[in-house]
Amino acid sequence: ESTTFVTLNHFDLTEIPPELFSLINLESLTLTNNQITVIPPELFSLQNLVTINFRANQITEIPSEIENLTNLLSLTLTDNQITQIPDELFNLPSLTSLHIGNNQLSGEIPSEIENLVNLDNVNLGYNNLTGSIPSELYNMTQLRYLTLTSNNLTGTIPSEIGNLVNLEHFYINFNQISGNIPSEIGNLILMDTIYFHGNN
Repeated sequence: ESTTFVTLNHFDLTEIPPELFSLINLESLTLTNNQITVIPPELFSLQNLVTINFRANQITEIPSEIENLTNLLSLTLTDNQITQIPDELFNLPSLTSLHIGNNQLSGEIPSEIENLVNLDNVNLGYNNLTGSIPSELYNMTQLRYLTLTSNNLTGTIPSEIGNLVNLEHFYINFNQISGNIPSEIGNLILMDTIYFHGNN
């Protein structure tokens, strides 16, 4: 029960081993490159979890019970088959890193994302997201990495992009964004990388 870190990568697991649910002190769980399809509710009783990395599995859904993990700092679900982000995910104020790239997310980016007041790294690239980038996202001044590559996002980049004073990397390439790049982007003195190509 004193175990705090578990890593089981490339084991062809089809489910999360039930034995893990008794590890009440578990802080980090990494199960990448397996065949897991479901995140069972029992996982969300592990209140000390800080890091979850289930990249490259076959997970289709993020359970609403995710909101019980109030200490969670990093959630990585890249390369799965997730179709939507549950509202409950936005009740995790400690979350600093959210990676749901290369899934099957559709619809608009939820405006509730701004509730994640400590989020500094978000990757929603390589999905089927549509609509314009929600204005609320430009209130997230703590953002350092924003990846929205290869979706079907439309609209323009507004002058409010200048609010993101900590932004270092902004990937919006291969969408259907139109209009000019606002001059306010020049105010982002920490900016290192911007990818705009493959838009309108």
